[in-house]
Amino acid sequence: IKPDDVSAWTEQIMTLLTQGKVEDALESCVEALRHNSDDINIWLLRAMSLAMLKRERESIESLNKVKELKPNAEMWTNYGVVMFMLGKDEEAIISYDKAIQIKRDLEGAWFNRGSALGKLGRYDGALESYDKALQINPDDATTWHSHGSALGKLGRYDEALESYNKAVQIKPNFEEAWFSSGWLILSKFKKFEEAIVCFDKVIQLEPDNATAWLNRGTALYNLGRHEEALESIKKGEKLALEQGLKIAPQFSATSLTENSLANSLKNLGENNLGLADNLLMDALKSGKEMDKDDLQLMIFGYVKGGIKTGKLDFVKDAIGKIVSELGEDYDQLLRLFGKAIDYMKTGDVGILERLQVEEREIVQDIAKLRESK
Repeated sequence: IKPDDVSAWTEQIMTLLTQGKVEDALESCVEALRHNSDDINIWLLRAMSLAMLKRERESIESLNKVKELKPNAEMWTNYGVVMFMLGKDEEAIISYDKAIQIKRDLEGAWFNRGSALGKLGRYDGALESYDKALQINPDDATTWHSHGSALGKLGRYDEALESYNKAVQIKPNFEEAWFSSGWLILSKFKKFEEAIVCFDKVIQLEPDNATAWLNRGTALYNLGRHEEALESIKKGEKLALEQGLKIAPQFSATSLTENSLANSLKNLGENNLGLADNLLMDALKSGKEMDKDDLQLMIFGYVKGGIKTGKLDFVKDAIGKIVSELGEDYDQLLRLFGKAIDYMKTGDVGILERLQVEEREIVQDIAKLRESK
């Protein structure tokens, strides 16, 4: 590169930053500035490189040099971008405002202003900024996606979904917009088949997207397709573990088991015995993936809840299935529940008399659960 060829230096630095070679980009900035000490673009790229390296003080020093050189609207926009990278959101907004004062139709300034306002939780202002950006360029998929996110934060879910749809119409392989649509459809509209279509599209575009697999599993679970749900969630958990991601509690075998047991009890109380049994079996399958101590507590809670419904024959049969599916340890763990059910059904005090004192008290306490129904 010729020492005074600013365009060539700028192109090289941008390429290095795009490749993630930030240290090399910074070295190029230093070399370029030795020959072009008053070039605003190079100073901005130096500030950006330093911000990416978390060298805040030096980055701000470069930004101060930019201000001395009287930046134009585009430069004020880039100044704001660096401030945003440094976490100085209010200062970033001031920079974008300065850019807009100079040039009202600067799309990038309006978009970045919306991003900074959204980060601060000022979603009305963010939405107004995105509206302005879309007036200038209505065919920008990224802006439509951000527009939808702001609407979602404001609780305007129908409009948010419309914005996400516009984003994927403009850019069919826009993975983030497909994901946002799926999440909104799943969490707010409860249209599980449609949510699965969205998450399948995300997975098609990025097979290793752990959260898409997890959300897909949640949608499948809500459709009663529990085996497929568990497979999808296990796939998501595996990917999340490989990627060092923390899994939200709802995306786990624990959540599937807890939900299945709760729904089983609900249906048991409504005398839907067949559905209650199917849900119990689903819970026992997913429960095998759980921490053993946590599963035991859930099973105890389920049996107690079943006794409260008064469906003692169902609960006695359920205990047998629990032992069969989860192992003989549960035969001992649930032994006194079985004794309590026998006592409640027959009223035979001999059942109590044949127990040790502590066991007798436990069985009597269990029997009181039915009375508290």
